[in-house]
Amino acid sequence: MKPMKTIRNLIVLLTAVCFGLAAIAFFLPQGIGTVCAIGTLALAALVLILCLAYGVLYFEQRRTAV
Repeated sequence: MKPMKTIRNLIVLLTAVCFGLAAIAFFLPQGIGTVCAIGTLALAALVLILCLAYGVLYFEQRRTAV
């Protein structure tokens, strides 16, 4: 149960950081904004991986609990 809570907290934190970087990238000039946009994409990919890991853990826990 503890790994699921940790992964969920990381997903929330990284999602907030992604939105912040996306907002920064929108308002910055093209060169710096591009760097922020690339960082946002990298973090979004990490969030997706964490969501998949959370889903696997969640469904595995439900399957073994029944």
